[in-house]
Amino acid sequence: MNPALERKLQLLVDKDEIRDVMYRYCRAVDRCDRELLESCYWPDARDHHGFFVGNAHAFVDYVIPVLEHALSTTHQLGNVLIEVDGDRACAESYVHVTHRLARPNGSLVDNKSNCRYLDSFERRGGEWKILFRAAVVDSMYDEPVVLNLDASAFAGAPVVPLMGVRGGADPSYLRFDVAKADGPDFAMADFWKAILPG
Repeated sequence: MNPALERKLQLLVDKDEIRDVMYRYCRAVDRCDRELLESCYWPDARDHHGFFVGNAHAFVDYVIPVLEHALSTTHQLGNVLIEVDGDRACAESYVHVTHRLARPNGSLVDNKSNCRYLDSFERRGGEWKILFRAAVVDSMYDEPVVLNLDASAFAGAPVVPLMGVRGGADPSYLRFDVAKADGPDFAMADFWKAILPG
C-alpha cells in the first residue's frame, strides 16, 4: 500500500476511535452508567468541569449522583475537531447539554448549557482514552417546561412510547436486540390533540 495513503487511513481510524470515546462519554453521563463513564478515562486522567477539578475517576464518583438528581440529561456533540500526533491527540468539541430539573414547587425547568470540551487523548496498548478534559462554558440559561409528555394520552393504546431511563434498562442497551422493542402496528389518530394539554 502507498505509505501516504496508509497514514491517511490510520488517521481516519484514530479519529473515529477518539469520536467513539466522546460518544460513549455522552451515553454514560445521560444513562448514569458509572462503569461506561469510567472506561472513557485513563486512571490517571484529570477533569476540569468548573464545578469539579481533580482525578477523572473521582469525577465519575462525584458526578453520577449529581446527574441522578436531574429528571433527565442530554449531551449532544457537534463540531468535533481532532488533531492526532502519534499516540497523542487533542480535540475541541461543541456540546449542548440539557438537564431537566424539578423545582421545589413542582414546576419543571430545562437548564441548558452551550459548552466545549477541550480534550487531551492518549493511546495506550492500542486504545484511546481521555487523559485530560476541560469543559468550557460559553452560555447557560434556563427554560421553563410548558409541555411535558402526558403518558395518559396513550392509555388503552397497544403500544406506549419508548422512554429514556437511567441505567441498563434504557432501550439503547438492547443494542443488536433493539427489535425486541417492536410492537403491534399502531398509529395515534391525532397525535398533537392527544398530547397537548387542554
